[in-house]
Amino acid sequence: MESEEPFIYTAVYASNLEEERRALWVSLKDSFVSFGLSEKAWLVNGDFNEILHPLESSNVNLHRTTRGMRDFMEGLVSAEIFDLPFHGPRFTWSNHRLEEPIAKKLDRCLVNGSWLFRFPAAHCSFEPPDFSDHSPGLIRFNTPRPSFGTRPFRFFNLMTKYQSFVGTISRSWNEARPSVGSLRDFCFKLKQMKRPLKSLFKENYSDIERRVSEAASCLSSLQLISLNDPSQANIRLELEAKDYWMRLRVAKESFFKHRSRIRWLGEGDLNKRFFHSVTKVRNASNGIKYLLRGNGMRTSSLQEAHEWAVEYYQSFLTTIRGMYCPDLPRFLATLVESTCSTLQQGFLSLPFNSEMVRRSLFKMPLNKTPGPDGFPVEFFKASWDVVGPELEASVLHFFESSFMPTSLNSTSLVLIPKRPGAEELKDFRPIACLNTLYKVITRLLSERLKNVLPGIILPNQTAFVKDQLLLENVLLASEIVQGYHREGFEKRITLKVNISKAFDSVRWDFLLNVLEAYQIPSVFLNWVKCCVCSPSFSVSMNGVTSGYFKGKSGLRQGDPLSPILFVMIMNVLSLMLNKAAREGLFAYHPGCQEL
Repeated sequence: MESEEPFIYTAVYASNLEEERRALWVSLKDSFVSFGLSEKAWLVNGDFNEILHPLESSNVNLHRTTRGMRDFMEGLVSAEIFDLPFHGPRFTWSNHRLEEPIAKKLDRCLVNGSWLFRFPAAHCSFEPPDFSDHSPGLIRFNTPRPSFGTRPFRFFNLMTKYQSFVGTISRSWNEARPSVGSLRDFCFKLKQMKRPLKSLFKENYSDIERRVSEAASCLSSLQLISLNDPSQANIRLELEAKDYWMRLRVAKESFFKHRSRIRWLGEGDLNKRFFHSVTKVRNASNGIKYLLRGNGMRTSSLQEAHEWAVEYYQSFLTTIRGMYCPDLPRFLATLVESTCSTLQQGFLSLPFNSEMVRRSLFKMPLNKTPGPDGFPVEFFKASWDVVGPELEASVLHFFESSFMPTSLNSTSLVLIPKRPGAEELKDFRPIACLNTLYKVITRLLSERLKNVLPGIILPNQTAFVKDQLLLENVLLASEIVQGYHREGFEKRITLKVNISKAFDSVRWDFLLNVLEAYQIPSVFLNWVKCCVCSPSFSVSMNGVTSGYFKGKSGLRQGDPLSPILFVMIMNVLSLMLNKAAREGLFAYHPGCQEL
């Protein structure tokens, strides 16, 4: 074995009978409580003879969560154990039958939070089964996370609580070259802030865990001294040490809360290893240790994995799909039924003011992953008195000039696994992380566009529309198909359309033609065009960013404008379907009730 660290090991071979498995889940919980395993590294692995989710079975007819699955999940939650990050086949057991073959994920390697503290680099790989029905799980304790390059700048929210934060910001901001109120100048000054902020973090918060431990030891020593000799000087030293220790504890909590992205706990919840545990689990689950290409090639080199990822997303986001139809504007003009009124056009064209900019930023949610520049909304809120006036001026300058700097509209694609054991790039979800200042602008545009949306789209468009619920269409579809099973009607079919990579596939020229068909005023159209049609991309894996390419199509998930624009595009599809229905190309099933 590669590690000499002690741990508790539990081997499992579960029964085929659900009742006996239920007793096993109870015994795992009892072991957890009886032996105090919350503070000990605990590994539980073997054949559990149960799955956690219908997707862990190849049986396409299994659509619901069974009682056995729920019991299994409740047992794991009670014992505070979860899957160790793994790779390998999706299923670990097969019945090997030619007729009605079935495969399931019955074998697991489970660990608790203390395990990840002891073995943060541990990983499990499920291998080919050879002569067995089950895939063996190979656990590597000290698998180093592959890395290359340097990590980009990230502002940590805990820095806003330090005494010299505002002074550092004010001094560095004023020393930077004077701004003329443009976005380009503002972005340049932000870039100049990174060096002093890095120094501030290094001086006060680097190696925060060691500092907290040393401060606690120092406080303990001084408390013993003051108890033996309660002099004024000793009490003062004890109080100062206690204050320093408490400040470091709060800083540690804030640091790991920032990294864990937990937003449902209050600011006063002390750490007690919780945020650290979440961070460890998050890093272990999202860390990419190797990639598999469609042709079977495999790499554990992060540099090569980055090259593959950049090539993959560049190929997709720089490819314009389909052919442009010269008659499209005329076709859309005849198809669109409702357009912006003169009053709505005037509303969309109204100038923005400083208060609107400030309100847009201060309403943004906290503790979100920042964009490529590394500055989250917390930085701007905490330093508003210093940077606020120039931020307002630069945003308003954009609406006057319709100019978007390339650096501001850059996007970091962070790859998050869609499922445990993700291996190929198609198994990862690229989350677009956008710069805060860019989102301030697009939030202003989206809030204004939301107000006119209900008047220009069909009522069946319920997604992202004010006072509409997505569930309405689900219930409506259920009502429509209710009579399909009745006998006495000729056979019909119902189509369920799933649009793959819907946001990514949007053509910009089509989007602009659609906005023109809705008679969106030209000034607002130019603002949208500057934001949507000028992005650049890089790819982030394991905290390292690489690659740079300009996009040529698509809407970015994470952009406040994207959902609104996509609804307007989908409304065109609804209008086309309505037109086809009027022309008799398709109709309701004869068994449908009238709506």
